[in-house]
Amino acid sequence: NGESAPRPRSDVEIQTWVNQDSNERVVLAEVGVLGQTSAGAENASYVLMANWPFVTKGSDVPADQVYDDVIVEVPVLRSMANEQLIGRSTLTFGDLLIKNEDGVRDHWLAWNLDGRSCDLYMGGVGWRKWDFFRVLSGTIQEVYAPRRDQIGFKIRDRGAVLNRKLQTAVMGGTEADAGAPQPITFGKVFNIEPVLKASGTRRFKYADADLTGATGITQVRDKGISVAYTADLANGELTLTVDNVGQVTMDVTNDLTASSATKSGNTHRRALQTIIEDRAALGAASTYQGARSGSLANFGTTATIGLYVRGEADVQDVLDKIVMSAGGFRFANAQGLFCATVLDVPAAPYDHELLEDDVMGDLEVEKIMLPA
Repeated sequence: NGESAPRPRSDVEIQTWVNQDSNERVVLAEVGVLGQTSAGAENASYVLMANWPFVTKGSDVPADQVYDDVIVEVPVLRSMANEQLIGRSTLTFGDLLIKNEDGVRDHWLAWNLDGRSCDLYMGGVGWRKWDFFRVLSGTIQEVYAPRRDQIGFKIRDRGAVLNRKLQTAVMGGTEADAGAPQPITFGKVFNIEPVLKASGTRRFKYADADLTGATGITQVRDKGISVAYTADLANGELTLTVDNVGQVTMDVTNDLTASSATKSGNTHRRALQTIIEDRAALGAASTYQGARSGSLANFGTTATIGLYVRGEADVQDVLDKIVMSAGGFRFANAQGLFCATVLDVPAAPYDHELLEDDVMGDLEVEKIMLPA
């Protein structure tokens, strides 16, 4: 339509375009700001910036949107796996630096920017905005002044939003665990100790009512001896027929269900998705469910998981246990999506093979990504 220069479409075409030094890279930054209206109501808006003069085209939505040409340095993104190549990988960003001649943006330092979104897009001169591809989706950790004529944004990956408690629902009643987090059960677990809910009625709780799914109790034991009980599967509870004389234990299969078959079952993948989308309240769009290798769509879809969480637990720590039990690792990618995968041993012949004598010190696996 005459409004845009030709642009790459596929991942291979994008990488080829990026690798050509002759191509001018335009980087757009969209930073979320939380303010107030004159009436005191919350007002969320965005600051639009670029490293090149840029205005959206007539076919963009919205059209004729101006991005201030103030970016002087874009972040360098590094993804680093831990030494064991399992568990949690980290994605670190450099700083986004913008112009602040004569202190014209000093007031930005007082804005409510901590924890707000920061999205970076890359494209070419003459491209439409919707032709740009996103290279970073993170959050603002800190705003500072590295020098008198600049303002800096320290950026972190979206994994920080998972720094929260796994369970907020608590036990009621007056028993010893009153006020403690309700237990959570995923998949098949054996010999777990349910939480006493009411001693007068011999009632115990073993699962969160929101996560009961197609639950089945295989066996309930008192001091190792099988005993009779009445199950309340919908609420994740059970009532003993007679008083117990010792520690109550049980075996449970909690097969989580969902409207989508790809999210049902008691696999590692289903547990990851449930925690990220539901427990952390990030929604389905937060997980990468495409067909690419390394996405949640291809991780842990066969092996059955068994996880019982009783007491205080952090989302990050529980996610680590899940992926590590499958020999995998997880990360939040530059697009802000949560991924999990297993590092497979490559088939011979190898492009490169490092022997023990080739490695000095600790082995670090690091990847430098766009827009560096």
